[in-house]
Amino acid sequence: MRVAMVEQSDDMIGGSCINVACVPTKALVHAADERRDADDIDAYFASAVARRDSLTAAMRKKNFELLDTVDSVLLVSGRAEFIGERRVAVSAGGVLPHLSAETVVINTGSQPSMPPIDGARLGGRIHDSVTLQHASPLPARSW
Repeated sequence: MRVAMVEQSDDMIGGSCINVACVPTKALVHAADERRDADDIDAYFASAVARRDSLTAAMRKKNFELLDTVDSVLLVSGRAEFIGERRVAVSAGGVLPHLSAETVVINTGSQPSMPPIDGARLGGRIHDSVTLQHASPLPARSW
């Protein structure tokens, strides 16, 4: 059997867990646990984020390589849309390749949701699980 995998973003190869959820957040939590009182908080956070980014980039690269080296796997960057029963068109840089299969598995991924609160997106003061990982400046402790 052959498998075609359509990934909307090259930055998400490997899924949410290794790119914006499980792995990177645990890396930041671990870094926070290792921080000493004498460390400059802003510099330490910047360093922790850089290590987080290196880790996720390495994992993403490894996932790409694992998929790209298997002859029975086709990895397509773009957004898929059903155009018929078990048939999708992929918008990928202006090209619309069509893919069809006996079995189609849909994995929509995940993304944080911001409640509809007036002004919530203004000023960068409210973060979700993704934006907090690259917050700048580092939010002040409020308790």
